[in-house]
Amino acid sequence: MKLFYKIFSVNLLVLFILLVSVFAVIRITADRHFRQVRDEVENQIYVLVAKKLADHYRQTNSWDRFAVDPQVFNGFIDTVIKNNESTWALPFHPGDPPGPPPQPPPGHGFKGEKPSLHEQQITLYSADRNPIAGPLMSDGDGGFRPILLDQVPVGWLRFKKHEKPFVLPGPSALLRERLNVLYILGILLFLIAGAASYFLSRYILSPVDELTRGTRALTQFKFSTRIQARSSDELGRLGEDFNRMARTLEKYETLRTQWMADISHELRTPLSILRGELEALQEGIRTPTPERIDSLHAEVIYLEKIVKDLHVLTVADSGVLAMEEKSIRPVEILISVLKLSASRLETEGILLEKDFKGSDVEVFGDEIRIKQLFSNIIENNLKYSLKPGPIKIQSWVEPKTLNISIEDSGPGVPVQFLGKIFDRLFRVDPSRTREQGGSGLGLSICKSIADAHGWQISANLSPAGGLVIRLIIPLEKK
Repeated sequence: MKLFYKIFSVNLLVLFILLVSVFAVIRITADRHFRQVRDEVENQIYVLVAKKLADHYRQTNSWDRFAVDPQVFNGFIDTVIKNNESTWALPFHPGDPPGPPPQPPPGHGFKGEKPSLHEQQITLYSADRNPIAGPLMSDGDGGFRPILLDQVPVGWLRFKKHEKPFVLPGPSALLRERLNVLYILGILLFLIAGAASYFLSRYILSPVDELTRGTRALTQFKFSTRIQARSSDELGRLGEDFNRMARTLEKYETLRTQWMADISHELRTPLSILRGELEALQEGIRTPTPERIDSLHAEVIYLEKIVKDLHVLTVADSGVLAMEEKSIRPVEILISVLKLSASRLETEGILLEKDFKGSDVEVFGDEIRIKQLFSNIIENNLKYSLKPGPIKIQSWVEPKTLNISIEDSGPGVPVQFLGKIFDRLFRVDPSRTREQGGSGLGLSICKSIADAHGWQISANLSPAGGLVIRLIIPLEKK
């Protein structure tokens, strides 16, 4: 079952239970109120009937007339009730006009029509409680009530308990009428609330439907899919998160496509060179001279380097980059890398300007990976710095970090490309040859190694117009 139907059904069920509970409380309250009214009316009837019977006994000094013919007793009771009904019938509302209550049409009443004398079942007993007139009653029926003449009991009355409560014609009809109105209003309220619940449920769950459609679109690689967040509640925030996820997937899909294209291009060039040279040697067009063999060997080495770099990046992406962490001194590792590159730097006419502080600072890391990081940065300087020119290398210690800055002499990087320096296969000038620009993976590997160690690496323009690579190394391992 759909979530919409579940919520709609729950709303209808709760509404139904509430309405039934309200009507049950109203009905129970009304029953209790009219039982009190019944008891009051019965008491008034008893007072009136007992008074009239006492007057009759005062005149006749016996109950013989009622004992001879029970119908006379029934007629006497009916006459008393009919002639005095306006005095004992309690109005339904205190503000109703005085006078006899309105007579309802047949069939109306709270629980039936006004009972007849026979249904009232009033029995007359003598002073010694022998039945005189009226129906016989069992021990479980109502108690005896005295008929007093000058404060002396001359007889007894007994009202039989009814399964149906004694009801008044006027108030019961009004109550029934108004309860019917309440029932109709309750049904209308249920229908209106049900319709409102239906449309409200659809409105509330419409973002869920959009999310469902959006998710299905993403599974079909339609990463340009977006949904409209119409509210600021949890569903609205979920919609915003979905759009953020879709944008991220779209970005990574674009990068993946570009990545595959760049890798294909990067591998195709040396493979084409190798194939062409080997086919020329096979066909005898060229002879296998040491120079040509060295050229082929250089292409193989270049291919091997690309494959190794790609492997490093792939492993880093998977979060399982192999590292043997131990206590290391980053500044000393940098100094050792510079010593290994001293001859090349000197040959290229690059002058090192060094200012090392914190060479004795130790952190945890993989020494081989850190050497690779510094080597790639220095290699990048060798490729792109103006020659001859200086490279400024500084290190300093702050309260919680060790900072290393490597600044070349230019020509630098356009501002719009600074955010892409560490992207894979990125070259500022795509037209550069492999001999001039390398594979474009060196700084990407630096970024992966730095991230794996919890270090921060960034690239900015220097005041002199070159590029500054800065490393921020936390002194406390996270």
